[in-house]
Amino acid sequence: MPDYLEKLVSKNRALAKGGLRRLYFLKLIVCLALLVGLIMSPKLWLTDRAFPLCPIWPGIPPVPPVVAIGIFGALLILVSAILVLPEPGPLPLVFCGVGFLYALCDQNRLQPWFYEYLILLAALGCVQWETEGMQNMPVWRISAFVIASIYFWSGVQKLNLAFLHEVFPALLRPLAAQLGGAIPPLVANMGYAAPFVEIAIGIFLLVPRIRGLGVILAIGMHTFLLVALGPFGMNYNPIVWPWNLGMAMIVVVLCFRNKNSLFPQVFWRAPKLSQAVVLLCGLFPLGSFFGLWDSYLAASLYSGTTLDATIGLSEEAALAMPEGI
Repeated sequence: MPDYLEKLVSKNRALAKGGLRRLYFLKLIVCLALLVGLIMSPKLWLTDRAFPLCPIWPGIPPVPPVVAIGIFGALLILVSAILVLPEPGPLPLVFCGVGFLYALCDQNRLQPWFYEYLILLAALGCVQWETEGMQNMPVWRISAFVIASIYFWSGVQKLNLAFLHEVFPALLRPLAAQLGGAIPPLVANMGYAAPFVEIAIGIFLLVPRIRGLGVILAIGMHTFLLVALGPFGMNYNPIVWPWNLGMAMIVVVLCFRNKNSLFPQVFWRAPKLSQAVVLLCGLFPLGSFFGLWDSYLAASLYSGTTLDATIGLSEEAALAMPEGI
């Protein structure tokens, strides 16, 4: 093995066993899940497609197809480098900058999973990989707060009749098929408890004494979703499969047997980033209930509250549409 590869492997092994192992494995999980998500959704990142681009501001010019291919390739290379390098330096922040600016050209790219990974990579960009100790504790606090906020607001978003009567029964249909159409009443009525369980996960992860219970509930929830949405269930929306698996693994890495507190002197070494995270993940999702914040950025996926549009065309107009549409 060449010397540089041997040193690379050696440094990665040292980080996996050292005091930064939680942040190191967080980096691995985020990068792997992000890489899989990007590879599974190439048309989202390219511009040569039938589905229209939707820039954040109308004045943003469309990216030429050749440039889009270059940007997409750069994103894949960046996340791969962050995954492999034991000390990625500013690369996570570079990825966040390129990814965010590219998402401005088409807000469809601000998928919930991509938005979450951007914030986590921004936090990982503040890690001092060459040192261990309290100076890296704010990164763990920021990351844990992001994850807890997602669970909390995702549960709040599900406090509606559409989730209870439409979304949750749809998740149970694969189970109903396996049971010959009969769902036990206890299971069918779990829709009433599901939002409160998810809210509880977010709260439990913030409190050291009951954090373990939050980890167990999170693993159980993601296992249910993977079974319901996966190839043996609804076989629906494959892009969220690696996201659910990644979320379960992130919760374990950040919170399992971790008694550190989130609250005393929270984020003291990264005040600007921490303030942004508190606003983006802790406060701004509330604005989605008043039309002031995007629903996908407020953890409302599969909540039953996202807006849908139906476009009706005459037969003549439909036949005049491009083949892809």
